[in-house]
Amino acid sequence: MKKHVIILLIIFSLIFQCFPYANAYLLFEPFPNIETDKSEYFLDENISIYASWNIYSSAEEETHIKIFFINIDPETLTPSWIINNSLHEIECPFENGYNYFQTSIQSSIFSSQFPTTLWVILMIYNMQDEILINDDIFWNCKQISLNKYNPIFSNQLENQINLEFNDNYFINNSIIAQQNNSKFYSGGFISATLKLDTLLIDIKEYNISDQGSFFINISDFNISIIGFYNLSLKILENELFYGRDLFQIINITEKIIKITTFNNNKYIYNSSIDFFLMGFQLLDKNNNTIVLNDPNWDILTNFNQYDSLYMNNCYYIRFNYPEHSGKYFVNISTSKYGYEFNFLYYEVEFQDFPIVDFFSLSPLIIAGQIVHFFYSGTDFNEDLLFHWDFGDELGTANDTNPNYSYKNPGFYTVILSIYNIDGNEVTMTKKKYIEVIEDIVPEANFTFNSESLIKNEEIHFIFTGTSGNGLISFIWDFGDNFGLSHEKNPKYSYKTPGMFTVILIVVDIDGDKGTYIHYIRILEYSDKNILNNTFKDRALIYSLIFSFLIGSIFIVYSRNKRRNISKKIPLKSLKL
Repeated sequence: MKKHVIILLIIFSLIFQCFPYANAYLLFEPFPNIETDKSEYFLDENISIYASWNIYSSAEEETHIKIFFINIDPETLTPSWIINNSLHEIECPFENGYNYFQTSIQSSIFSSQFPTTLWVILMIYNMQDEILINDDIFWNCKQISLNKYNPIFSNQLENQINLEFNDNYFINNSIIAQQNNSKFYSGGFISATLKLDTLLIDIKEYNISDQGSFFINISDFNISIIGFYNLSLKILENELFYGRDLFQIINITEKIIKITTFNNNKYIYNSSIDFFLMGFQLLDKNNNTIVLNDPNWDILTNFNQYDSLYMNNCYYIRFNYPEHSGKYFVNISTSKYGYEFNFLYYEVEFQDFPIVDFFSLSPLIIAGQIVHFFYSGTDFNEDLLFHWDFGDELGTANDTNPNYSYKNPGFYTVILSIYNIDGNEVTMTKKKYIEVIEDIVPEANFTFNSESLIKNEEIHFIFTGTSGNGLISFIWDFGDNFGLSHEKNPKYSYKTPGMFTVILIVVDIDGDKGTYIHYIRILEYSDKNILNNTFKDRALIYSLIFSFLIGSIFIVYSRNKRRNISKKIPLKSLKL
C-alpha cells in the first residue's frame, strides 16, 4: 500500500513538472470552505470566521491563502481587483485543516448607507515576483450584512404629559439600542424643540453621557402661557446608531394655589404702634411653598389701609391698627396669570394687652459684673409669661426683673417678650443696649521729679501706671510712719534722712488692685554741699597745674630758639 502511495506522488510530481502553466498547488478533499457564525452583524460586533482547506503547493511559486472583505458582488469582479481593492483582509497561515479568525470592521471605511452587504472571500492563489501568474484561482465566499442600531429610550415616554403652569417636569432617560439593551448611545447631543401649535418657543441641546443618559427640564423653556405644546426630541445619527425623531405632547394647565394663614386669629391690641402684619403662604397641591413675583392681592376687611411685602417664604400684609380692641374679619384673595387661587375668609380678635418696656441702671458694665434689668411696661392683671433674651446666645430668664452677668466684651441686644395663656405675644427689642468692656487690672507705678533727695525738700511724685477699668482710689504710703496721701500726684518732704519704702496701691471701679513698691534714700543737706565744694576745689587745683605746665613749656621753647639763632652768625662778622 505504501508503495502505491509513493508511486502516485511521484506520478503527480512528474505531471506537475511537465505542465509549468498548471496550478502550483493541488486541492484535496475536503475542498476549501468559509463560514461565519451568523449572517447579520452590527458595526461594533466581532465577526467570527471559520475557514478550512487542504492543499499541496510546490516550492517554485508563492502560494497565498487570504480572506478578503468587499462590498461588491464578486461575480462581477476579477481576482486581481479583489486583491488590490478589498476593504479589509486577513493573512491566513499555511496550515491545512480548520482555522478560526475573529475581526471587526470600522464603519469609517464605508461610504454607502446602512445596512450594507459584505462578501467574505477565502482565496487561494499563486504569486511570482509579486505578479499574479494566472487566473485559475480558487475562491469561496460568504455573504453577510452590516447594520446600525435603532435608538430607543430605556424608559418609554408617555404620549401626553399634563402639567400645571410653572411645574417642573424632568425627562431623565437613557438612549439604548432597540436590538440590544446593553448597547448605549454614547456621547453627542440630543436636540429638544418646543412649539405651541406652530409657534416656536425654543430649541435646547443637552449632552448625552457615555452611558447614553441625558436630563431635560421643561422649565428651561420659560413657558409663559398655558396651552398644548409639542416637544420634539431629535437623536442625531452617529457611528453606531441611526438617527430618530420622537414627539410628545405637553398640556400646561393653570396651577392650583392654596392661600393659607398662620397665627392670624388673635392679636394683641397695642395702641402705641401704628400697624401690624398678617402672614400668608401660597402652597401647591403637594403643600410645597410657592413664590410668585408681585401677585395681585384683593383684600376686603374693616381695617384701614394696607400694603404687602415678601420675606422668609411668606407674604406679609401690613394693616393699620384698629382704633379699639374687638373682633374684625378678613376676606383675602389674589390673582396672577397661569394660577388659580382659593378665597380665604376668617375672623380676627384684638385683645387688650400690656405695653412692654424695660430698662437697666447700668448699660455700661465690665465683663463679669452683674447687670440689673427692670420691667417698666404698663400694669397687667392676668398671668403672663416673661421671656428675656440677653443677646449673648447663652442667657435667658423668665423673671420679671432679672439679674445677669456677661462674660465677654461687646455690644448686646436685649429682647423682652411677654406671652399670655393664648400664646399671644408682645416684644420689646433694644439693639446694642448693653455694652460690656473687658476687665482690665490696673498697674501701679510712679516717678519723682526732684534732682536731689535731701530732708525738708519737697518731692513731687507722679503716677505713671495704667488705669484698668477706671481708677477710683490712690493710696500712698511714704514709709516714714507719717506720710499718707490719696491724691493721684502728691507732693511730700521727708524730715529726717534715711532709706524709706514708698508703696502705691491703686483700685479701679470693679475693685481690681495694683501695687508698686520703690525704695528712696534721703540725704542730709551738708552731704550735698560738701560734694559740690569738693568738685569746685578740684577744678581750681587742676586749673593751676594746667597753667604751670603751659608756662614751663613756653620758657623752654624760648631758650632753645635763642641758642639756634646764635649758632648761625659767622665769626668774621663779629667786631671787637
